[in-house]
Amino acid sequence: MKNIKSIVGLALLAPALFTQAQTNVPVTNTVTVATNAPPASSPASILTVIEQALTSVDKSSGVWESNKFSLYEAAAFSSVSGVPGQSPIGNDLGLIVPVWKIGAQTSCTGFSVALESATRFEAVFGDVAHQQVGASLLYNFHNLRLSGGLAARYRFADDRLLAVPGISVTEQVLGPTAVRIGWDFPAQKKTGAGEVTVGVEFPF
Repeated sequence: MKNIKSIVGLALLAPALFTQAQTNVPVTNTVTVATNAPPASSPASILTVIEQALTSVDKSSGVWESNKFSLYEAAAFSSVSGVPGQSPIGNDLGLIVPVWKIGAQTSCTGFSVALESATRFEAVFGDVAHQQVGASLLYNFHNLRLSGGLAARYRFADDRLLAVPGISVTEQVLGPTAVRIGWDFPAQKKTGAGEVTVGVEFPF
């Protein structure tokens, strides 16, 4: 199994250590040294996560070879340029069903077309915020799956239908369980920021 750190795109910052020397010799001159604080870490964008995932492929895995459908559950965050915000805005429950394989297939790699459905709940399985259905192009590469597609989203709060392009990356990390990160960006203007979803996917 490959390192899960390539999917979640997390970094650990070590705390700074300071020491103070003391002496009995009287101080005649005082020298002040200005230091700059280290920059605060920021969440990785989904494009960075995809780049990291591509460098950590487990070529011994063929988890997607016999995949009939997948279920996923993910927390949703508003985003700017694919970088998620600090607090989730909802919770997604989704279904992915591959329906057609494209071109030559190997035991571990290949393209396919899938139908997808996702239901957005407010908070943790609160009221339904929106429902969306669509189609996507999948590329399976050993334990990694890349996806890009277009969905029709019906938003209940303002009775509005949106066209929502999206991309995602899914990587198997423990048995059949995979980590999934997606980025949706509504096509219409004035519809708010994009959305990043982070969760787990279960292939069957």
